[in-house]
Amino acid sequence: MEWNQKSSKYHELCAQAAQLEHDMELNSRVCYSCVRSCRKCLYLGEAEGITIESYEWPLPNNESSLSSVLFELVCPHWFAAWRDLTWKIVQDFGRGELRKAQDMEQNLLKYSGSHRFAVKWGQRLTLGSRTKSWRRTHYNYRTFPVEFQEINRPYPFQFRLLDSDSSGNGWVTDQTESPTVKPWCTLRLSQGRYSNLQYAVDSFRHTQNQVLEDQAHCHQSLSLHEFVAFGCLRAGERVQWLNIVRELASTALSLNEESVGILIRQAVWELGTPSKSADLREAHRVFEDISFSECLLETLERRLDSIEANWNEHHTLQTLIVLALRTLSLSEVGVVVERAAAFLRRSRQVTMQWIGSLITTLDSQTGVESHAQQQLLVWVGGICQLTYAVESHLVPELLRSAEDLFHLIRASIIVFESMPPEMRGKHPTATVAWAQTSRILHRVEARTRQMVLQDASGLNHAIQESVPNTAMTTPWNFGHGSLTRWAINQLAPDEVRQNQQVRYDLLSGELLVNNSPPGRLPESYTQYPSFRRLFGLRTLTVLPSNLPGSRFMSARPFEGYQVHFGMEEDRLVITARQGSQVLRFISYDQLIGDFPKCLLFDYVQWLNLEDKTLEFRPVAHAWQSDIGNWRLSMSLTGAGPAVELARLRLRFFVNREGLLEAPELQATVDRVNEKDRRSVLIPYGDAELSKQKHHTVIRIEPPEAPRTRYFQYFLDREMQWLRGSSDMLGILYQAYMHALTRFVLEDPVTHRSGTAEALRILRQARLRSSLPLERDCIKLLGRLAAMTPRRKYYPAHLQCMQTIEWNSDLGELAQHDDFQVLVQEIVDHAQLFSMLHGVNGEDLEAYVRCYQNRGEPHLIARARLRHAQFYPAEFGGSTICRTLKPSPYSAHDCGSGSRRSNRIYEVASLVRDWPTSVPHCSNFYATISNWECIRLAHLRVGSLNCNELL
Repeated sequence: MEWNQKSSKYHELCAQAAQLEHDMELNSRVCYSCVRSCRKCLYLGEAEGITIESYEWPLPNNESSLSSVLFELVCPHWFAAWRDLTWKIVQDFGRGELRKAQDMEQNLLKYSGSHRFAVKWGQRLTLGSRTKSWRRTHYNYRTFPVEFQEINRPYPFQFRLLDSDSSGNGWVTDQTESPTVKPWCTLRLSQGRYSNLQYAVDSFRHTQNQVLEDQAHCHQSLSLHEFVAFGCLRAGERVQWLNIVRELASTALSLNEESVGILIRQAVWELGTPSKSADLREAHRVFEDISFSECLLETLERRLDSIEANWNEHHTLQTLIVLALRTLSLSEVGVVVERAAAFLRRSRQVTMQWIGSLITTLDSQTGVESHAQQQLLVWVGGICQLTYAVESHLVPELLRSAEDLFHLIRASIIVFESMPPEMRGKHPTATVAWAQTSRILHRVEARTRQMVLQDASGLNHAIQESVPNTAMTTPWNFGHGSLTRWAINQLAPDEVRQNQQVRYDLLSGELLVNNSPPGRLPESYTQYPSFRRLFGLRTLTVLPSNLPGSRFMSARPFEGYQVHFGMEEDRLVITARQGSQVLRFISYDQLIGDFPKCLLFDYVQWLNLEDKTLEFRPVAHAWQSDIGNWRLSMSLTGAGPAVELARLRLRFFVNREGLLEAPELQATVDRVNEKDRRSVLIPYGDAELSKQKHHTVIRIEPPEAPRTRYFQYFLDREMQWLRGSSDMLGILYQAYMHALTRFVLEDPVTHRSGTAEALRILRQARLRSSLPLERDCIKLLGRLAAMTPRRKYYPAHLQCMQTIEWNSDLGELAQHDDFQVLVQEIVDHAQLFSMLHGVNGEDLEAYVRCYQNRGEPHLIARARLRHAQFYPAEFGGSTICRTLKPSPYSAHDCGSGSRRSNRIYEVASLVRDWPTSVPHCSNFYATISNWECIRLAHLRVGSLNCNELL
């Protein structure tokens, strides 16, 4: 036993210490103390260091508490799950916020004394205690001597039922608020013109007078008649159904509004107050009267007649079906039940007509329209499935014939095909629709399986509608084990298909042909940019392909083509077939670098596999061939090869002399540069610079436009310069090209460097125009001004140093100070005449911005003045700069009579005159004794002894 061992050791050490004496010595304070190696002190210290941890009994003594603790430690999994789920419904859904337990000290499952025996399922409800363990108090460790009763602690906990939610702990008994799930069962209006009337949906306890009083809150797009009709529909529990019938017959409320449908569904689905004298609740006792049920069904039938041809009224149809379903559920009279079932069957026929119309128009739509049409198919298919949403005992009433089976399966296939998997968990509307589909199909699963085994004609018809030109002659069978949800059959073989298996999932509506969905392409196909470029978000009905190399083909011709899809080296292959013509779609990323981007991005490329012709069709007419479309063909003709640069409007051909000739320019490309008349073509665009050793490499990036502008400059050997376009943009572009191509050596033709030639051009008088500057000219002037290095003060708030920013892609000599000045002269001259042309303020600001970002004008002007002496006259050396104002200079040797200079002189003199050796004092003690007092300590020297003096 630990207490016995440590007690014996403690007494033994104390006995050994009692037999010894302390080892003493005189310390610095002239006092005796024990030495560090004193054996008696070591024994006593070791005895005092012996501690023992308190022991607490891990189980309660009370029998009922003991039973509770033992049960929680080994709580059965099923019981913990049931208890947690029940509490989640009561607390999380019924109350909301948990009242926290501030005084909770110990969770039973986390108690170290019993955690080895605890079975943890991650349960939320367990036991907790307000009192803490002895081990977490200052009484835990005790020193000797200590009695055994002082370390043998009783069970410390007082357990209560605890909610150990992740958001915090709370005592179950402290959650005293009455639980209610009504807020979760109340539909919410979306933000819109009816949102101010949410209280009219929440309850039937408001009055008509309250609605009339709230007319001031009517939305501006809502009429007062609609506002009052909406608010008064639920005003009174027993008159709700009567108000619904009245509104069905009138036009005060638009039933095709989603908010109106929410109001009616809340009224008919809410149970209401229990009746003391009848089985039906007070809100639904009107169905005890058969005449009311017949009146309601008659009104529903008339309303269905009015919307039968308009699939835009899908909200209205959903509301009518909900009313018919409630009538079927609340009525027990056979006549009413039969009439309600007949109305629901007719509603299914209407939805099937709408689905047929939507599918027909779906293939001809792209982009946003296709996506909206696809969502509408999901909605209409869900409305058809809604007609089967009845109690289990009424399912045989609504799922009786082969036509009933056809409508259910056809609608389920449509919903599954039109709802991509990524929409089911992200889009709120799609999530609700998918939950409704799953709930209905699970409820009718047994009845569906029974009807398929008895008469599968309805299922066969639905398969044929989804997979045209197919027929099944063998009976259906179902899988075993977990595959009983799958109905399995074989397609009748024909010249295209051989032994194809068909599977249909009763619980989701998924249809597979040879393990592939015939109603839609797999996600691995539709996610490719090639598919989106041709079809957008369109949903295509596809079948297994009969074309070698392809896996799927469109079930119906698309724009006159049979489209086939396949995969080749992780690339989507799209082939279009029309008669004997076979076209292969070529993605633009395979042609980048070979053709202009505008010819790739604005056109769709089709390769004719027969004659190897590549046709460029406009994106808007991707499926229409035209004789005016661009075509790339490989063929040999009698004439020589010719090249046409469409964006530059230039054509080149090989003439009889073997030279490349351009008819538009009336010139040939001279390979050896021997001609006297020479010119150069430079496309207009953004210049991209890069440094390659000592040279600057320039790459022109033309703008993304159908046509590219270019400039032609002719060499004038007499004047030793280039002549070109007479407009300002062409002149500025020539100067810009000269400035960028500057080298340390002079050009052998112009006998000037590129920078000197650019400055010569910018000084020409023809650039000082009175006409307003074009945007391209302003942009080019800004780039020319940027050839001047940016100079600014460093730090910015002090004018003591400067920092210079150079363009690393250009040589330093190419970045001249005169570019910014000459650009400013051109801009300022154009500004003088701006008022005559009505130039707006935004353009004037653009004028100034093009040259104002080069830093401090003072620093630029000073740099020009100092650099001018190193430049020749034609390179800016003779440029007259304004004389800079002199600035005073404060010399460091001035101000010799100031206080600061005097202090410096005194310090320097002390250093100079300081003795190099310390003076020797032969009678140090006598010298100190002659002192009267020490001022810092205020001590009299005469009262001190020798040691204290020292």
